[in-house]
Amino acid sequence: MATTYGQIAEPNDIYNKYSDEWDFFEQSYVGGRRYVTNQNLFRHSRESQEDYNTRLKRSPFINYCRPIIDIYTSFIFGIETNIARDTENEIYRAFIEDADYQGHNMHTFMEQVATFAMVYGHVGVVVDMPQSEMDMISMADLQATDIRPYCTWYDAPNIINWRMDKFNQLLWVRLREIDYADVNPFVEESSEYNFQYRTWTRTEWYLHDADGNLKESGEHGLGVVPYIGIQFKENPVDEFVGMSRLTDIAPINRLLTNVISYIEEFVSKQAFPFLATPDDPIGAGIQQEEEQFISSSNVYQFPAGSQPPQYVSPPTDPATFMREFAS
Repeated sequence: MATTYGQIAEPNDIYNKYSDEWDFFEQSYVGGRRYVTNQNLFRHSRESQEDYNTRLKRSPFINYCRPIIDIYTSFIFGIETNIARDTENEIYRAFIEDADYQGHNMHTFMEQVATFAMVYGHVGVVVDMPQSEMDMISMADLQATDIRPYCTWYDAPNIINWRMDKFNQLLWVRLREIDYADVNPFVEESSEYNFQYRTWTRTEWYLHDADGNLKESGEHGLGVVPYIGIQFKENPVDEFVGMSRLTDIAPINRLLTNVISYIEEFVSKQAFPFLATPDDPIGAGIQQEEEQFISSSNVYQFPAGSQPPQYVSPPTDPATFMREFAS
């Protein structure tokens, strides 16, 4: 089958519009050293590249974004009995006890979905069933096997393309997945994963590799795209994507991170006074046949009547201003 919907791996314009924001929101939520990069800590105008690299290694990140999201999910999902699910049906009970075929029950699965819907603004959930060569003709046939529905959730960066009809209902959606089948532990490969692309229409599904070659396809006959979009908040401009919970707080968190980094740089480089001595020790009457080290543990002798060494302290006004600005 030829590629049906443009280039397989090519995202649409709406995706490209928001992709940088999604990456920033993810960094803001996860935090750690991945956050402290030149994407989030900015080099100031009088800073050399060497000093900037040193500051990147030294800078901390105080994460104000993650608690904002976690407090929501902990309130909703903190106690599993807060959400009631009918467990009378045996197949349904097996489904909610292992919702994704990865050992996560429905409660844990939906907690992940809710968390990252707030991070990105939206995620997608697909309900699928493993392929079988058996012809399922009754519920008893289904119960006799381990084949049952399962859920897969996709974060916003992996929902790369879609089309809607005039009633804003999905015509098709394309999802990016890791191609685990290509992982060979005995062959040296790039550290990056290979991707494959799964396209769902209202009646069929297709699986392509990154070059657009068809790997698998089939019919599902549901009459709708089996994809559920979950938004934290509806986007007033682009209907398919949602608005992140971090839209406003993440830039503020980045601003505070930069200010704290500047204050830390001031402390490490300028807050400590340095010792100043005459630039011509011989002319000042100081005999200096070899290099001398001056510290609190030794004595520095200078002739009477000459200029004594003195400590010079940089002004603290810049640090005071930045501290007051951050508070």
